[in-house]
Amino acid sequence: MWAEFFIPNYGWIPVDGDIGGLHNRRWITSKGRDIKLRPDASPKGGDYGANWVKLHKGRADLFSYGVLNIGKISRSKLTLLHTSDPFPADGLVVYGQKPFAVILNGKISKEGNWRQDVLSLPSCTVGSPISETINLDQFYEYQGTKNFVDAFVCDMLRRELGDDSYFKLVERYMDLRQTSHQAVSTRRFQELAEEIHGHSLEWFFHQWLNSHELPRLSLDNVTMTKNRKGWRLKGHIRQSNETPFRVRIELAIDTNKARERRALCIDKKSTEFDFIVQDEPRKLIVDPDYNVLKIQRIAPRLLWFWYVYPEYVVIYGTQAETTVNKSTAEQFNLSMGQDKVKADTEVTDTDLENKWVFLIGRPETNKIAQQFKDSFPIRFGGNKFAWEGALYDKPTQGVTQVIENPKTHKGYIVMYAALSPEAMLTLCNLHLYGSDSSYVIFDGDKQLVAGDWQDVDSNLYWSLDKEAKPL
Repeated sequence: MWAEFFIPNYGWIPVDGDIGGLHNRRWITSKGRDIKLRPDASPKGGDYGANWVKLHKGRADLFSYGVLNIGKISRSKLTLLHTSDPFPADGLVVYGQKPFAVILNGKISKEGNWRQDVLSLPSCTVGSPISETINLDQFYEYQGTKNFVDAFVCDMLRRELGDDSYFKLVERYMDLRQTSHQAVSTRRFQELAEEIHGHSLEWFFHQWLNSHELPRLSLDNVTMTKNRKGWRLKGHIRQSNETPFRVRIELAIDTNKARERRALCIDKKSTEFDFIVQDEPRKLIVDPDYNVLKIQRIAPRLLWFWYVYPEYVVIYGTQAETTVNKSTAEQFNLSMGQDKVKADTEVTDTDLENKWVFLIGRPETNKIAQQFKDSFPIRFGGNKFAWEGALYDKPTQGVTQVIENPKTHKGYIVMYAALSPEAMLTLCNLHLYGSDSSYVIFDGDKQLVAGDWQDVDSNLYWSLDKEAKPL
């Protein structure tokens, strides 16, 4: 596709770089931004150079790929130059790319859990926890999701067929596409899959390609009893979607000694399970490896901020270490305007309803951080904090952590907290806002521990511990 934007007294200006398909999928969403044009944008990206329009003799001749500061745009247009092939074309392309690689050096790739990333797309792109009423069409509205969903369907098809049959199918599909010099229909692809598999796959292609829903699963009526054979775990997996999906799903049972796994095939509104394990169960988790495409809440990650940038507010603490907290907030703000930075004494309820709220300073120094301190999993006690059995009390240490905003449940709130003014001053240099984690614990200029919160979707886990609650 070829995209152009119109600026009064400038005319039509083309966009450099790939548009549409697997690249700039949201080209139209930059329409209407009104940020300064700059004549001295750095070609190396300094001062976030890619976000500035470079002028030539006072005119903008070309918009760079990913440009954010498209000013005073009144019109835009798009010319379609090429139409993608039907499923699975784009899905196979995405599935074969890092971190979606299937084969690396002849072996199945284990790089990252990209399926979890796909399931998180609705939450991270809208800047709020996933809606309870979202459907598949709405899922596709988010940035490039269609291609990633197709890749996910390819992955589930591989699991249904087995590796040998799946790779044979892809090879035959590619040969047919190249020799025929035309698109291979989805129906023909299904026929190839059925020829290799030896069984009908109508149910698979119908539910994953024709449905306007995705599975919504939940655990229900889970009970645990002890008998002579061990521990008996019973319950139901329910589907709340209108039409039940046929899904092979795995359940993980965490006991006092290890994790045991059980496979289950569900195809009804309610499916009962009944397992015996030798050791006492502590927790039951549905689909622990995210192998099934479904509506699921995923633990928020720090880098999700970039999906809604610049819809945020930065709140610095004034209860102590005010100068350092304010300096850190201004440095973090990336020159987006002072209206983005506020003292904790000036905050209104409207400020706390931003899609992303950043709290600069630990609870002892920040009034708003103090207000939300019990909502964060990593909690402070004066000039120290603890996490997973480890105590952090050195003045060079600190933590960044993100949670769903407990005030509105329509966005996220982040705490940037260090155990000393000196550590706080180095925090921005760590660029933790780009971390693919729910939290990062640091010491000086080094990251010590990073990870995601667990058990965010309470529909998909059961815990013996009565105190355990979803984050």
